[in-house]
Amino acid sequence: MEMPKIETTVIKINDYITAIDQMMVRSFLITGMDSALLLDAGAENMDLPALVSQLTKLPVTLCMTHSDGDHTAALGRFDSALAHVDEIPLLMSRQPEIKTLFIPVEDGHVFDLGGIVLRVIHNPGHTPGSISLLDEKNKALFSGDTVSFGPVFMFGANRNMDDFENSLNKLKAVCEEYGVDTIYPCHNTCPITPECIVELLACVKGIKDGTLEGHEPKGDLPPGENPIQYTVGSSGIYVPR
Repeated sequence: MEMPKIETTVIKINDYITAIDQMMVRSFLITGMDSALLLDAGAENMDLPALVSQLTKLPVTLCMTHSDGDHTAALGRFDSALAHVDEIPLLMSRQPEIKTLFIPVEDGHVFDLGGIVLRVIHNPGHTPGSISLLDEKNKALFSGDTVSFGPVFMFGANRNMDDFENSLNKLKAVCEEYGVDTIYPCHNTCPITPECIVELLACVKGIKDGTLEGHEPKGDLPPGENPIQYTVGSSGIYVPR
């Protein structure tokens, strides 16, 4: 039986950010004066390059925040994609049939789009090569799956809670240093504030020291999965039972 298609909605957030919303997840088209960057390839294997070409006539680079399937469905429709060096093996193993050329980036890599400059921040934990993008000029952070109200998936393969905690502390410090006041996550409410990082850190601490009580999941989960949910404020984490 053919699976129903995921509805795609284009949402203009501001002069340079467009969200491509696919119900449970969003990609971002970030547009400068000279070029544009597409962050992630969505949850639906649609003609995403054609959609993007309707939104901008500038040259577009695809960059992946990480390798989870709800971010990579249309990846094979692109000739090339940039991803953190630690994430490329996962991308290749999960879609071995695609011909996309993967170009490695590392922490500190800079995308200069013309008036908009984005710096890669490596934040492993959710996956080994997860990244965020820092926009210093606009005091904004594109956080992938590392920071959102979530609940952030920390069950299943390739998750590491210690790395996740370290990454949250790293992003908290970045937000404080650069005065970041707006975070654009790939899931749930968008935009949010750095208070979400504080809540997620409290979640991690409560999970680790046993002071936070878990509860039954409230959101949709992949078939066969049964994690437990921990929540602080508006933010949450799913972990294995």
